[in-house]
Amino acid sequence: QHLLPEELQALRSLRKPHPDILRVLEAVALLKGAWGPGDNPGNSAAQWGRCREMLQSPTFRTELLLLDSPRIPLKSVQYARQVLSGLDAENTRRLGNGVVALLDV
Repeated sequence: QHLLPEELQALRSLRKPHPDILRVLEAVALLKGAWGPGDNPGNSAAQWGRCREMLQSPTFRTELLLLDSPRIPLKSVQYARQVLSGLDAENTRRLGNGVVALLDV
């Protein structure tokens, strides 16, 4: 609910996002079931392509709001935690409010 439309648009318009942004988006995708653990292989350009496709969905924000945390598979939660392991919260704040809002998911 804290992901404002303009912040979402800013994320969509990135050409080459910071690796930490890719990590956050991969964790979000895992939690919402967009793909499973290990399903986003390849170089950063390929990973960004998949993440950008997810962000382009007109229902993306609604999907996040309707996310039912008790129904998320434990394996996806564990993998999302692993993806985010070691993420520097202060550095993430410098990457933008959209990233911070997605971390709150």
